[in-house]
This record gives sequence, structure tokens and C-alpha cells, in this order.
Amino acid sequence: MSMRIIPPSEWGRDHWSTLLYIETRAVDYHGEIDRGDLRINGARHPGLAHVRGDFVHPTRLRAGRIEPEHDDWDCVEDMVAAEMVEIGGTGLSPIVRLTDFGWQVASRLRRDRANFQFPEGGSR
Repeated sequence: MSMRIIPPSEWGRDHWSTLLYIETRAVDYHGEIDRGDLRINGARHPGLAHVRGDFVHPTRLRAGRIEPEHDDWDCVEDMVAAEMVEIGGTGLSPIVRLTDFGWQVASRLRRDRANFQFPEGGSR
């Protein structure tokens, strides 16, 4: 089952925190992700599922909306569609990296978070 691509204008806290996670993994871990850190729906992404279970919280979008079966890997795929992230490696061992645009967005997001501002208008 393919999820719809969610554009950045609809992203909420889960997308933005996943982007910052990717930034950290790119800087500190050469782009290797730790699947145990992500909300992965094992039925949708069995090769990425981890042993902590397949319980998935819905992805929180802007304005309090949710996407019920959308997980963190779907967020990454939304970032690929938005040309912020590239995926290399293999399906079972993906390597993520930010594009130039992704670095710009992540940098701005970190600065906004440091100033207690978030794209969806919430606070810490």
C-alpha cells in the first residue's frame, strides 16, 4: 500500500523531528540510521522493522491533523519527494544524506527550535 506524499506545507512535529534525526545521523554516523530510533510500521516496511515492535503512532501533521498509518520512513520518503533528503545504500541498510536544500532547512529548523519556534506554530 502506497501512502500519499505529504508536502512540507502540511508537515508537523514528526516530520521536522525526523529531519533533525537525519541531520544527526548524517553528521555523527555517516548517514547510517538506527531503525530502533524510528517509528516503523512493520506491515508497510518489513525490511526496516525493528525488534521493539510494530506499534505505530500516527504521524502528526500541521494544524492538529494526523496521518493514521504513516510512519517515520514515510516521513523520510516525503523528504525525498521534497528534495531535502537522498537515500543510498541498500533497502535493508539505507544511508541517508541531506541535499543542499535539506541542509538549509535543517539549519533553519535548528535555529528556530533554539528560539522556541516551530514551523507548526507550537512550542516546546
